[in-house]
Amino acid sequence: MAGDLGEGFQDEPLAPVVSTRRVFTRFEGLRLRAGVVVRLHAAAARLPEGFALLVMDGWRTLDGQRAHHAALAGRTRRRQDVDRFVFDPDAQAPVVPGTDPPHRTGGAVDVVLVGPDDKPWPNSTVDPGPLSATMALEALGQRRPLTVVEEQARVGRSMLVGAMTSCGFTNYPAEWWHFDFGNAFWRHFGGHGPGPVYGIVESP
Repeated sequence: MAGDLGEGFQDEPLAPVVSTRRVFTRFEGLRLRAGVVVRLHAAAARLPEGFALLVMDGWRTLDGQRAHHAALAGRTRRRQDVDRFVFDPDAQAPVVPGTDPPHRTGGAVDVVLVGPDDKPWPNSTVDPGPLSATMALEALGQRRPLTVVEEQARVGRSMLVGAMTSCGFTNYPAEWWHFDFGNAFWRHFGGHGPGPVYGIVESP
């Protein structure tokens, strides 16, 4: 399961994320590649009892990708910060060379941890900010003691990343909530060799 790619996997269709006890979403019509959905459920099964995965985003249409980029650009002055968090689908030079906007491929998923009280784990906001990087809280803890909430968030992020990467996902270092499987981002950040990957999906 960790990184297995079946023959012809790059042609997998999109599949809906159907809410269950361990994996659920609040967004109707959210879709991912079929193999990504399977791995999400496998990752959830590796969490401690009572914990679950809340899927925040998956495959995006071209218009959806443009809307996400424009929305962040309206809140952030520095263009490099915008492109680091939401990739411009019309850019001639992508932030990571040779990659498509990952959410356009159906191989990228934004996911947060839900605790036994059925509430998102502390500091689970997926808005870009100074603590968005996966290792940001570890770095902060080297400068000063973490607060109780910050330490809870650090433990939760570690738990989430451990479960997801054990099932073949890679994490995008700038966003603790963003994971990829089978696309060019996965190949780049996972150190996988050349080969077929999920490409852009124009319609479900």
